Amino acid sequence: TLGKLSIKEINGPIQLTNSKAEIEIDTDSKNILTLKNISANAFDGTLQVAKLPITDLAKSAFINLKFKNIDIKKLLELMNQEQVEATGSISGEIPINIQNGKISVKNGKLWAIEPGGTIKYLGDDAALGSNPQMMLAMQALKNLKFSTLTANVVYKPDGTLILNTSLAGKGLEMNSSRPINVNLNIEQNILKLFESLHAVDNFTKIKQK
Repeated sequence: TLGKLSIKEINGPIQLTNSKAEIEIDTDSKNILTLKNISANAFDGTLQVAKLPITDLAKSAFINLKFKNIDIKKLLELMNQEQVEATGSISGEIPINIQNGKISVKNGKLWAIEPGGTIKYLGDDAALGSNPQMMLAMQALKNLKFSTLTANVVYKPDGTLILNTSLAGKGLEMNSSRPINVNLNIEQNILKLFESLHAVDNFTKIKQK
């Protein structure tokens, strides 16, 4: 280990605080620079990466990202999801592959921390069409108190994030005390979202000057 790195705050689309890492240079293998035991705070939780190869990062790398106690509400605020309100915290593990500068994720996992949380769908029911199953699911999500939440995470090189999500809990707007299960496939282009957030951030800085 060459030394230790500590950064109090990193500002960007995702704000990181108290970032720490160990720096290692492998002099026997073309002076490869690697960061190890990386940790940072974000969304009221923590992010951890055991190993991050810096030298060839843009070409090819594998990064296993672990996160704990991430605040769902703050995550939705970043994703600009105005039609959904939620409480609770999640943990998970995301295996990130980089090939020729392209990022992809297969079989990422996330899950809610006990005791769960709440979800409120605020969108327009008319946009759902006449699909009975979809209408029933959205009725449950109008005010859902969930005890469990799990999701499989896929990220494609074009920026598309896919969450295959399963929830179990009680629909507080429904006339039933029976527990319900809701399965949702959520898809959003995160790359375009970050580009728009970066543009808004730059515009804000210009206005402040």
